Amino acid sequence: MTKPTILVVLAVLVVGLLVPTACAPSTSGGEGGEGGGAATKAEYEWQYGSFATVGSPAERTSETFCALLNGLSNGRIHVSYNPSAVLGGSEENFDAISTGSLSFGEISPYSGFSMLQNIKGIPYAGSTWEDYDALFYGDGIVNEIIKDSWAANGMVSLFNTEVGPLCYCNSKKPLVTPDDFAGLKFRIPPSDVYVKSFQRMCPKGIGEAIAWSEVFTSLERGVIDGSTMYMGFYVAQFWEVSKYFTTVNQAYIFDCACMNQELFESLPSDLQELVVECASRAEDYGRFVSRKEYNESIEICRDRGCTVTVLTPEQIQPFVDNLKPQELWEELYVDMLEEYYPGENMYDQVIAAVEAVS
Repeated sequence: MTKPTILVVLAVLVVGLLVPTACAPSTSGGEGGEGGGAATKAEYEWQYGSFATVGSPAERTSETFCALLNGLSNGRIHVSYNPSAVLGGSEENFDAISTGSLSFGEISPYSGFSMLQNIKGIPYAGSTWEDYDALFYGDGIVNEIIKDSWAANGMVSLFNTEVGPLCYCNSKKPLVTPDDFAGLKFRIPPSDVYVKSFQRMCPKGIGEAIAWSEVFTSLERGVIDGSTMYMGFYVAQFWEVSKYFTTVNQAYIFDCACMNQELFESLPSDLQELVVECASRAEDYGRFVSRKEYNESIEICRDRGCTVTVLTPEQIQPFVDNLKPQELWEELYVDMLEEYYPGENMYDQVIAAVEAVS
């Protein structure tokens, strides 16, 4: 059994024991009260902020991390898990974690935080789960660059929460060719790589900058016709406002769980190791769940009355031809990577890694 498989099994077993209680708010019995005395106060009281859709694999990954950390720290750590963006979305979490007012939470790697994070959405880099693992996890070159971008902002990247291959949903019609996007308004993530990719792929489409939290209502009210999406969109009930769904394999999407670097470095070594271990287990568990449910989600969407169009490689090719990935890679990454990694030929290393999996 491989190490990743072992970690997945361990994560599943431990999570089954811990999730029902470990993320719950702490309580203590008063003197003479039920329970026989006050609960021992944890050495470290932390807050974790999640904005992922409740029930999605990404959200369950974060919840699992908090449960593992609470359960395996022997009472030394208590993490209050805050779902549904109650502490804020990606921008708010970025500001709070980088300044230390929030211990850790999810952030979407966007170029507004660091130009390096344009590497996250590198288009048409791989097409299988194995490809994505090689580039976006562990010592994969894209993952290492993203970690560097967080470190430059005073944060430690703990783990990635898988969202999956980027797709498109809309309320009008099936999308099969680039021309099918003509005249339709789509919400595009606020990062240069996604904006430029859409403009190249679908030059007759219209991109709109809308916060993720507003996408559902914008679709419902007709402010936009569609949005970039992920296969788990049924969890957020997007099937109510968007009946057409198309896979294009444009890019692999993930968010990052980051911790304030000063806080992490202030911990004793055993707790640093525990945080890293729990992060690794949660990440493996999240990928396992996400990939297990990927095809199931397609069928659920169809059962809800959606038309799901899974494009063949031949149907995807016109999008690739429009995009001209090599040209966009050079435009976005050559100067940027040389600036951040002078003399290291980092662009050549990235392209070599992409070509190795593609």
